[in-house]
Amino acid sequence: MVKFCFFTLIALLSVHLVLSTDPPQISPSPAPKLAADSTPTIFPSKPIALLAPAPANTPHGSISFSPSLPPSNAAPASSPSTSPSPPSQSPC
Repeated sequence: MVKFCFFTLIALLSVHLVLSTDPPQISPSPAPKLAADSTPTIFPSKPIALLAPAPANTPHGSISFSPSLPPSNAAPASSPSTSPSPPSQSPC
């Protein structure tokens, strides 16, 4: 029990020290801000590249979904027709 309390105390102190050292790491964030300011210039070219393949993929995706929808509708239709058969066999 004493060992557990001692270990817990050490763990809490370690967490406290780690958390207390984080704010200084967050403070020197001007460097990431400079990188973020330079990245918007790169972003406009990336979305354009992403938008071009997306329309090409969308028609293929819609074509794939269309054939898959009718079989899905057909499967539930076959299930109800299977259900009446067992009740008719049970009374016999």
